Amino acid sequence: MASALPKFTLRLTPTTREAPLSSVVALINHFFDPPPPPPSVNLASTSGDPPAAELVLRRGDITKYDGCAIVNAANERMLGGGGVDGAIHRAAGPALLEACRQVPEVRPGVRCPTGEARITSGGELPGWQWVIHTVGPIYHSPERSAPLLEAAYRNSLKLANEHGLKRVAFPAISCGVFGYPLGEAAEIAVRTAQAEAGGLEEVAFMLFDDKTLNVWMAAAKAAGLQEESGSGGGNGGGEL
Repeated sequence: MASALPKFTLRLTPTTREAPLSSVVALINHFFDPPPPPPSVNLASTSGDPPAAELVLRRGDITKYDGCAIVNAANERMLGGGGVDGAIHRAAGPALLEACRQVPEVRPGVRCPTGEARITSGGELPGWQWVIHTVGPIYHSPERSAPLLEAAYRNSLKLANEHGLKRVAFPAISCGVFGYPLGEAAEIAVRTAQAEAGGLEEVAFMLFDDKTLNVWMAAAKAAGLQEESGSGGGNGGGEL
């Protein structure tokens, strides 16, 4: 039986306001080695704008997400791999691999260039309608890597909106073997979700461990989201 995992629900507003990276780093330092978070926390923007979508932060297995689509941190070949990519392909079965094979190559061996996104059917796992595949950058420097990571999130959200989806879940793109620093990645992820949520009702981040969850939470607070009372408990799905 899956244990109850931390779940944080935040209210997004359509804004392109950037929080200074220094404030994100300061909050991240505060959140390292914290006491266990409460089962559920609701947060809201302090900007006063009408809410556009919910941003949900969970520690758990992205393949257990029950929304319209999940985002796969793929490679440019789109034929499966390690980490989140491998977990999604194992859960979805060979039908997902076959759907990926049908995506045309833009050049030999490349179906989805870094920073772009493609959408396929969700394979064999019940409840999935779609998988959005995007390729994040291997980390080199903020100047070189940040525009590509932002594009991966932006293009994924664009595809979700173009297909009329309402609830989409992301992993922490590029934060595994690609080596993207968590604080920098979280700031980009939250900021881009704020700016590009469009008609989505929920943008979720299904995160591997408490450390990553806490960094995303810090980035959300640095982006102007604050804790709200009256939230209920939640289950983040099975652990990886």
